[in-house]
Amino acid sequence: NGDGGGIHTRNESILVINNSKIINNSTSNTSGSGGGLYVYHNSEAEINHTEITGNTCFGHGGGIYLWQSSVSINNID
Repeated sequence: NGDGGGIHTRNESILVINNSKIINNSTSNTSGSGGGLYVYHNSEAEINHTEITGNTCFGHGGGIYLWQSSVSINNID
């Protein structure tokens, strides 16, 4: 569907990202959201010691897009 250029998670997913880089990603269509990370519909994300930079999209959230979800962010660049 064109959302989540780097990582796409949805529908009650649990995502844990540690010591990673989410860099220079983009969505694949003109309405896509979440260039780097797309967390959708009752999902949970935990992001630790991760660099998120240079991500783009035409919709919402160049770096991270959340919809009805939660995120915990610790020590990111």
